[in-house]
Amino acid sequence: MVYKMEGGPDIGLELQTWLHKIDVALEESGWKVKNRAMVVEELDTKQSNFKRKKYLVYKGTFENEGESKYADYLLLDNNGDPLAVIEAKRTSKDPIAGQKQAEEYVSDIKKQTGKDVFIFLSNGYEIWF
Repeated sequence: MVYKMEGGPDIGLELQTWLHKIDVALEESGWKVKNRAMVVEELDTKQSNFKRKKYLVYKGTFENEGESKYADYLLLDNNGDPLAVIEAKRTSKDPIAGQKQAEEYVSDIKKQTGKDVFIFLSNGYEIWF
């Protein structure tokens, strides 16, 4: 399923896509991006402890020796459990390019929780579910 978002010039960098497109869309949908009880950004799916709800992010794990993989966004349910992963690509890329990455993140979560979570893929203009 694909949803088209209103267009504009190609922004380019993935970070700009996050800030100017995806963060805005999440906020408009009621997800408070800076509220860690709702959204975790740059989540390390290898080093986080999902059962204990100890969500580690890039800033906390990028320099240590452990294996790391970073999901762009993790949406949490009302209990603080993983609900969905969002994999973002720059506006000039096909959002489907992030599908394998997102599936790996979801696999990491499921190994610990036994639960599936939803996957969203976006380039800021399209959202695939």
